Amino acid sequence: MSIDLHGKAALGNAVHFDTTVQEKNIPYPTDSMFAIRIINCLNRIVKARSISQRRTFVKEVKSLRLDI
Repeated sequence: MSIDLHGKAALGNAVHFDTTVQEKNIPYPTDSMFAIRIINCLNRIVKARSISQRRTFVKEVKSLRLDI
């Protein structure tokens, strides 16, 4: 048994497409965003384990945030 959803109207020569596109405000991560996350995560891990660091890269995080 065959079901024809659109009847004879589907056999026409013209095809209409709806190509409506909606913009979305999706911030895609950049390399500097990943660097900030990694630095902050590692600093938290080091602080939780009471490990001394020579350098925490806090100044670099500040400059990366300004660049973003």
